[in-house]
Amino acid sequence: MHRLQDDDGLGLVEVVIAMFVMALVAIAFLPFLATSYTAVRQNSVIASATQLLSKQFDELRTLSGLDSPASCEAYTAFEQRASAADVVDVPSRNLHLSVDRDFECPTALPRTADFTIAVKDASGATIASATTIVYVRPA
Repeated sequence: MHRLQDDDGLGLVEVVIAMFVMALVAIAFLPFLATSYTAVRQNSVIASATQLLSKQFDELRTLSGLDSPASCEAYTAFEQRASAADVVDVPSRNLHLSVDRDFECPTALPRTADFTIAVKDASGATIASATTIVYVRPA
């Protein structure tokens, strides 16, 4: 077999070019990876906030059963209560979530009223919020 003299070193040049092309492709994917990491972190915070919100509504549901709805005083006590279950604090993820409740007792009873629960981050920005209607019985 006869070899051309210009063919010497062509394999090495091809390898260097292939490595350069692969490096360019890898660099092109870096912004996508950074964006996906940010999205995953944000979705994790939203999931934690939603879970905390769900726990709060479960506790509220125990106050306002269909057979014996709660009084205005019970809802107001739940609104003003502060407990360790109202806070999620994960220092490794720099996550601090707290609960804010809002309830106004209606003037005429029995009646329905809005009960709002919001989960906020350390800066006070609302991450998740929901409002439900509760039945308030006379005391």
